[in-house]
Amino acid sequence: RLSGRPGDTIRFQVSSSSACAADGSNDGVVTAKLTRCICSDPNPSGPGCIEEDASEWFPPRQFEGRHQPIRNGSHARTRDPIRVPETTHRASVEIWMFPTHVPKAKEGDGGHAAVQCVWDWGELGLYLKPDGRLAVRYGSGKWISSDAADDDDEQHPRVDSPLLPRKWYRVMAVIGKSNREGNDCYCELDVTRQEKASKEERRIMHAQITLRNAHGDLGPSMIPTDAHFELAAGGTFNGRLENPKIEIRDETTGLVASRPLISWDTSKNMTEWSVPSDDCVSAQRDNPLVLHNHPTRAARGRLWDGTEFAWKHEPSHYGGIHFHSDDIYDFDWDCDMEWTIPRGIPSGIYIMRLINEQCHEETLPLFICPPL
Repeated sequence: RLSGRPGDTIRFQVSSSSACAADGSNDGVVTAKLTRCICSDPNPSGPGCIEEDASEWFPPRQFEGRHQPIRNGSHARTRDPIRVPETTHRASVEIWMFPTHVPKAKEGDGGHAAVQCVWDWGELGLYLKPDGRLAVRYGSGKWISSDAADDDDEQHPRVDSPLLPRKWYRVMAVIGKSNREGNDCYCELDVTRQEKASKEERRIMHAQITLRNAHGDLGPSMIPTDAHFELAAGGTFNGRLENPKIEIRDETTGLVASRPLISWDTSKNMTEWSVPSDDCVSAQRDNPLVLHNHPTRAARGRLWDGTEFAWKHEPSHYGGIHFHSDDIYDFDWDCDMEWTIPRGIPSGIYIMRLINEQCHEETLPLFICPPL
């Protein structure tokens, strides 16, 4: 907060990169001083900047400087880990996605660009690569891609073709034990594109392919058993996500569970920063998705058809949650200093000056209001 009245407490969270040693340790001291601003006109023809010392109300203080990172990018994470029965031999994650921005690799960066995470669950994750193609990550940085798809198969469109921006896709990733002998596992992506059409007659394009395991070390342990589920993990995804759902199957019986393990209806609880689990259809209940860095709620979803322009009238049309890689709400920094505004201090504009040992300075304006 930048203003207050006598008796209020102002907390200061400070990051000072130059106050840190090369090894990351804190070896610098930051000095805080308070002055009262009388005039801040820099015009040479005017009185200039005039400040009065306010040490009477705030004696100079010192505290250890440190670097505190800025974690930008909105994302969502389950409040509790998702528990999966040990007898599970197949798990699928389904989600609707609407990518809006795919950064291209630029000259001079080695051909690399940011990989956007759609969802992450334990050692599994679905990612959108800089070229617009989807890939599944598992384990410690290993990837499964569909580069081995048959170019001549005209009846089954290649799932590794780039996703088009601003189109709705239903993406299902399936991890399970193969029907073949041994402990091999399979991973599949089922991608459906929703074409723009009337609400009654939606045209759907379907593409499915079994992804090849380039490393040859897939195993049943790929299915997470006790891990948090996260949307747009790392805050790197740009686009809308809607209605994630996790289903499991025990292939010893060959039957899909009667209801999803857990799912979330993103058109619910629009005015809050969490999405409750859909307990009516989920086997695991009361595990909401908690939103961080304030992604945009009530964005146009896959069911929007232009018949309603107020989300309160038809929430199902506005179930999209729009994530941005540059969203920020709260840095969540640790507090370095607190100051309780003393009684009797004159109201006015004050300046808190923060100076480190390298004489780098930052000024923070504070507006002291009179007591009520």
